[in-house]
Amino acid sequence: MRGDIEGSTVLELGCGVGRFTIGSLLLGARVGFCLDIDEEVLEYARKVHCSLSDSICRRVVYLEADALSNPVTGVDTVIMNPPFGVYPENRGLDMGFLDSALEVASRVYSIHKYTEEAVRLVVDRAARHGFAVVKIGLIELSIPMMFETHRKRVHRFKAFYTVLKRGLK
Repeated sequence: MRGDIEGSTVLELGCGVGRFTIGSLLLGARVGFCLDIDEEVLEYARKVHCSLSDSICRRVVYLEADALSNPVTGVDTVIMNPPFGVYPENRGLDMGFLDSALEVASRVYSIHKYTEEAVRLVVDRAARHGFAVVKIGLIELSIPMMFETHRKRVHRFKAFYTVLKRGLK
């Protein structure tokens, strides 16, 4: 993680069950913030974290809030897998999450559905906020059929991840 986790304060926007938060704490983060708009999801995350380890449970702050109006400031690293915006009502949400992350941290790790336009948007937004792109990587993701809107047994698609740091040339 390029030295961006150990001893740091980590925020996971749209945390869901908080897998990135758990991973960050296991890699030596001092504290993790799990932020999600869904109170029930946060309660489930808290139960999962506390069942894994008292140490993890004591080092996580759970916040019910909208990532687009993020109340957390001054964190070291944001790690997130924002909504990809595949449904019309979610279009652009990933870029809203990215803007929130770029406003509060000096390092941002993010995953987005791959299109050339999406890569360009992330690079441009990062530059506008004073961030440099350290790495962009392509990955293939698979989602099993789990929602009524899913039509395939397994949906495979391309995504990309970014590592962004404030102030690098």
